[in-house]
Amino acid sequence: MPVIPENIYEAIVVGAGQAGLAASYHLKQRGVDHLLLDRGRAGEIWRTQRWDSFVLNTPALVNSLPGKPFCPANPGAFESPATLVRYFEDYIDEMELPFKGGVSVSSATRSSDGESIAVATKGGTYKTTNLVVATGGQNVPKFPVAAADVPPTITSIHASEYRNSRQLPAGAVLVVGSAQSGVQVAEDLLAAGRTVYLSTSKVGRFRRRFRGRDIVEWMLQTGMMGQTPADLENPGEQLRFKGSLQHWLYHGDPNRW
Repeated sequence: MPVIPENIYEAIVVGAGQAGLAASYHLKQRGVDHLLLDRGRAGEIWRTQRWDSFVLNTPALVNSLPGKPFCPANPGAFESPATLVRYFEDYIDEMELPFKGGVSVSSATRSSDGESIAVATKGGTYKTTNLVVATGGQNVPKFPVAAADVPPTITSIHASEYRNSRQLPAGAVLVVGSAQSGVQVAEDLLAAGRTVYLSTSKVGRFRRRFRGRDIVEWMLQTGMMGQTPADLENPGEQLRFKGSLQHWLYHGDPNRW
């Protein structure tokens, strides 16, 4: 195999979450000389933008990375981010992935001849012929336009900043948005004895459990998890952005639904 100069790789993967780790695994299996970068630690967002009572909204059985099952002893559990990031760290070690943390990528520029890509970071520039961006699409907090009209006397924070009910002053709480973040934050506030109003959209919902099994198990069996955007009836209408089929979580009684 030819010797590749320092800071030049066949591929660079940016982002060490589930997607980035899986991409790195498969590149390593194919013998591709590559580097896996992240602005912080593996699974950084799971560490720093989650509330105290947060749990995954999918059971462990669908959160495994290639070559290593996630919590195989309890496949139906909704695990904590702490459990997930430990799994990520163990995965990097066991699979011997070429991970480099604390590297914030500021830009990626293709050369004029189209042969290479310059990946700029605070610690220097890397060059590659293949770039995998696995940073996810929900790193930057978004507020609805109407949020700008909220009086300054009303405390207003984003879900990424929320940790527990003690952050908020006394009084009722309006939670805007009813996907995973909204319903879990609302549940956490209710458990703390707060009065909560949940603002929801018209997105369709599935039951959490059906005939004694988690709905995700049924989605796996029916092939829904294997569908791609190209399989949509009208892919040009971008139906994949219409919303997720979020399920309310009941930690104490998984059969409540």
